[in-house]
Amino acid sequence: MPTTRKKRATLSDVANKAGVAISTASVVLNYKDNVVPVAEKTKAKVLAAARQLDYVPNAAARALNTRRSNIVGVMGGAASYAEAERTRGIRNFLEARGYSIRVLPHSGPGAIAAEPLQAYRSQMIDGLILVGGHRLLPSDKLKRVIQEGMPVVTADVDVQHPRVPCVNIASYDGYSAVIRHLISHGYEHIALITGGMLARPTRECLRAYKDALSAAGIDYDDRYVIEGDWHASSGYYSMKELLSRGIPIRAVQAGNDMMASGAIRAIEEHGLRVPVDIAVAGYDDDVPLPSNCFCPALTTVAQPFFRLGNEVAALLHDMLNGRQPIWNSLIPVDLVVRESCGCNLPDLSTRHHPDNCAQARSLPHNVPVELKDYVVSAVFGHAFYVQDPEASSGIGVMWNDTLSRTDLTPGDIVSVAGRMLTTQGETMLGDAFVAKTGSGEAPAAIDMDLAHLRARVGLGGMLGVLMTTKGTVTTFSSDRTRCVTIEGTDGARANVLLMETDYYPEIGDRVAVTGITADHPNGVPWLLALRVSCI
Repeated sequence: MPTTRKKRATLSDVANKAGVAISTASVVLNYKDNVVPVAEKTKAKVLAAARQLDYVPNAAARALNTRRSNIVGVMGGAASYAEAERTRGIRNFLEARGYSIRVLPHSGPGAIAAEPLQAYRSQMIDGLILVGGHRLLPSDKLKRVIQEGMPVVTADVDVQHPRVPCVNIASYDGYSAVIRHLISHGYEHIALITGGMLARPTRECLRAYKDALSAAGIDYDDRYVIEGDWHASSGYYSMKELLSRGIPIRAVQAGNDMMASGAIRAIEEHGLRVPVDIAVAGYDDDVPLPSNCFCPALTTVAQPFFRLGNEVAALLHDMLNGRQPIWNSLIPVDLVVRESCGCNLPDLSTRHHPDNCAQARSLPHNVPVELKDYVVSAVFGHAFYVQDPEASSGIGVMWNDTLSRTDLTPGDIVSVAGRMLTTQGETMLGDAFVAKTGSGEAPAAIDMDLAHLRARVGLGGMLGVLMTTKGTVTTFSSDRTRCVTIEGTDGARANVLLMETDYYPEIGDRVAVTGITADHPNGVPWLLALRVSCI
């Protein structure tokens, strides 16, 4: 007997159930409320009606009407944790705004033009994101893609083209910091195992290495430098080659954590100890290969791959929606000091149990901390936040592999054990083990005007707390994507990093911002925005 197909809910059905005009429902469900403002209450009614009716937009009809597919092509290099995190950041940003992504395969340099162009011409994709694809980017092929009018943005790729905006990670700063840290131990004979020389981060690594040695009065010697290919095996064989050269080696900097793991194995097979005989440092702070689980724990540099994906997706979203993107932005990185460099970490058995998050924030770098039964206030792609029951303070916890990002929602109760770290200028818990112990109601945001917000947060109070404030957008950041400054009627200001919001304010807009308060050295409070709405 043939089955009866369930009637599909239409846009008209959603509008009728929500009690709004079809045009209003269309604005909300097609993510155009940043162009045509819709009251938050109305928006909530439309979204609730769509959920109740199990409404799914007709992608084919939308494409015919708008001449867009709402699909973005993503092309990258070899499969890796970094690639997966960048792609996750891209998907996180775009899917929240009604887009989906299509990972485009490639079979060689010609594919960088052929496959995206074919998809673009057939309206299968609206634009292209290139992530880490330095091996796939001949300039003549890129020119063909751009000449067709396809919007293209890049992430951590060395592209010099006036029509291709890019987001890069501050690789030079990261390598410089870790090599200078090795030099600060008194090490003079420092070897370097690089990644492939075609990659932009490798060229930045070599430049940082030479500059750091020069600043310390140490002569550069190319016998200490060897090229790897990012894999653990290349770290292993490169380290064996370095040890066979008959040169004194006191420390080695690897281009990533995988090669560092191979180098450590080669050092130990040679009858030497890390860090007693040879200190080792890595780069990336990969989650699948947790740097804190090395023995000894690996000193490295944490790269914000998820944020890189998020911000390059924001660039393309700006281009697709007629906004002027920030053409070249640089995301900072963080030196994570552990034991493999020769530093001694505090004993985990001496873990601190602060009474609140404010006490935890006051503890020194690397001190072990345990927080028991704290409520989750916000969940972001890079971290989640917990706060005290009385909402007097909170703190961020960087994700790792002990808990899936989909396992937590605001209102969950967790216990966290980790170390105090500083990342992106913010005091947080890292190397953390997280256990979910219960669930409850999501914390309500505290309403506070900008003057009081500055007085409390600017002086170091109420950090990491979920708050709502209002102000007028006065400036966009020139050096960070997705950042605006808002100002109150009394001149008090706050910086807002547009993390999860799908509304993009313009200068002069009066907005309400709900987000997490974060510390900043100049006393101007920061808000990591969950929601931004026009008022």
